[in-house]
Amino acid sequence: MKHLLKTILVILIMAMASSAETTVKGNMSGVSIRPTYSSSSFTISYSGWYTNDSPFSGSVQSSIQEPFPYLITVIPPPPLGCKNVTITPSKLGYRFEPVNRTYQYLHDTTGQDFLAIDTMPPAITLVSPTFTTWVINEKDSLRFFVSDNCAWVSKYRFFYSIDSGTTYALIDTVLATTDNEKRALITDNPANPNSTSIKRIEFRPTKLSYGYKFKFEAIDPDGNTGVGYTNIIAVIDTTKPTVSLTSPNGSEEWDVTSTHNITWIANDNVTVGSRAIYYSNDNGSNWSSLDSAAGNTGSWPWLISVPPSNQYKVRVRVYDQSGNMQEDISDAVFEITDTVTIDTIKPTIVVIAPAANEDIAQGTTYNITWAANDNRGIVSRKIEYSWAGYPYQLLSESTGNTGTWPWNIADGNINIDRCKIKITVTDSAGNTNFHESGEFEIKDLTPPTVTLKYPITGQTYVTTCYVGFDAWDTMGVASRSLWLSLDDGKSYTFIDSMQASNLEFNYKSWNVHTIASNDCRVKLRVYDTRGNCNETISGKFVIRDGIAPTITISQPDGGNVIAGSKRIVIWHAQDFVGIDYIILELSTDSGVSYSRIDSVNPDTSQYLWSVPNTEHAHCFIKATAVDPSGNRTSANSAKFSIDILTPISQKSIAPKNFSISIMKDHFQIGMEKPDNVQISIFDLKGRLIHEKTKFLSTGYHKINRNQTAQGIYILRVVRPGKALVKKISSTN
Repeated sequence: MKHLLKTILVILIMAMASSAETTVKGNMSGVSIRPTYSSSSFTISYSGWYTNDSPFSGSVQSSIQEPFPYLITVIPPPPLGCKNVTITPSKLGYRFEPVNRTYQYLHDTTGQDFLAIDTMPPAITLVSPTFTTWVINEKDSLRFFVSDNCAWVSKYRFFYSIDSGTTYALIDTVLATTDNEKRALITDNPANPNSTSIKRIEFRPTKLSYGYKFKFEAIDPDGNTGVGYTNIIAVIDTTKPTVSLTSPNGSEEWDVTSTHNITWIANDNVTVGSRAIYYSNDNGSNWSSLDSAAGNTGSWPWLISVPPSNQYKVRVRVYDQSGNMQEDISDAVFEITDTVTIDTIKPTIVVIAPAANEDIAQGTTYNITWAANDNRGIVSRKIEYSWAGYPYQLLSESTGNTGTWPWNIADGNINIDRCKIKITVTDSAGNTNFHESGEFEIKDLTPPTVTLKYPITGQTYVTTCYVGFDAWDTMGVASRSLWLSLDDGKSYTFIDSMQASNLEFNYKSWNVHTIASNDCRVKLRVYDTRGNCNETISGKFVIRDGIAPTITISQPDGGNVIAGSKRIVIWHAQDFVGIDYIILELSTDSGVSYSRIDSVNPDTSQYLWSVPNTEHAHCFIKATAVDPSGNRTSANSAKFSIDILTPISQKSIAPKNFSISIMKDHFQIGMEKPDNVQISIFDLKGRLIHEKTKFLSTGYHKINRNQTAQGIYILRVVRPGKALVKKISSTN
């Protein structure tokens, strides 16, 4: 763009020279610039010489806005004038002609012009498309943002290329003839892709290419052209062509060596690129090629040279330029005949199923299958059945050649061996052929049906468990077997098996007093006479032991027990399932009440009891055995007493030897020197009544016996290296 900058420079020069004073000042009354559109900014540089030959220079930034002209005061008036001044305008994106102008003082600068020429092209930013594929014939928008240093765009041009940008074709040109139109071509809101400004063009690709590319040109009033490009886009076709086969479409009868037109109607949204024609002589199971060619003629003459058959179909496939395919097939079979050649060729036939040595279940529907072919087509087939060497009997006879037939084998046809199937086929000339299957057997392959009635899920059984069921089979039930699981079916233990002739076949009761579990299941297997088996498993149930354990106590067995001593309690307990734990209790009131001593693991049969340090005359130990089902049995020991021995007292006289003396109401131990001594008291059966170890000093130590129970006891006193034994009596 060329801007006419008319600079009116009025320079007032006042000379106030002095030989002694070198201060120089100047005056520029102002620079007036008339821009051609709003919001423009220029830099004006100036330099010159004062009348005393001193230089000066400076610059001002001119922000020019309407209304025009706009007067800018550059510097304040100086006291001294200047003899010349050079004006140099500048702005990014512009060049000026001339570059500058120099004015002499007192010279009228009115009418001096600068030509501003815009050199910066508009900037283009692509918004869309950003995709890489575009479906042919689908319309979409090309969007972009444009900016320019002068805010003017006078023209847009849009181009497209289908060869990746090697050559371009013009889509459209948009011109601006007025200032408002020029401004409207600039995007008003780059952040909003739906802005109402002119910034997009609609395009619909009509050619297939992997090299579509779009170019945008924005041209400002000075002829500067900004260019923007899209990435390469593939224009593709995803729509299949359409095709309708019109002949042959079923029921036609064409003769060998004759010529008939295969016809079709095909269309595509772009163009049909090629077609291929096939035929089938087995109703579409297999296909052979007839012809393929580019284009879409809609018709092809077929000189028929294929063998006669009544199972022919034709298939036409059409392709567009993108490889999309569509096909159509004859709606029904048509026939190709041979009215000239006499057919003497027999059909071919192979029985596929049943196979040799195959077992077929009675009471089912079995598909007999075969493969048959003929040069002119199969017109009928016959299926026959034989067993054990007997003559064949007719099963089915029909026209056509389906290749399969459902044989409903009645329940009565069981355990029949040496069975065979024969299939006979006939062609249109009356030629026949047959094939026999290998020998097979019809068997009972169905297991019995079983309904388990007992045990009942969730039920608890004590001592006795029951299994009850109903079973049925077409050939008869032969036997059954039972298993029991105590771990919710993880493992099973065999119970018994029984033949169906037994009166207790459907009912089993067995003693389970030795079993206890909350996770019981029964597994039942029932066999028919052919060995087919059906298995069923019961829901989870409970077997609880109803028999209580037995227990007896052998120690203590009466007499007295020394208070504060250790005494062994001995018992014997047993249970069919097992003992869970033993409870030991003490009664000091002849069994009226008991206090717990301990709960004992069943792996042991004795317990070391800490006797209470109190005296009681009527004591019992009660032992209770508890099994896993909670059954329990208790037993009491013989009655005994807990006695307190009088504490040891000491005489001050030192004996000569280690000794024991038995007195009427006490015994004394003589210690010639201090030492550790173990004092033990046993009854006459050797059972420990009292035992204590302590350190005794030198002297006599008395044990008072006036509170011990009546009886004869053995006193044993042991010190390192020596032991003394005496018999004592509570009556002494």
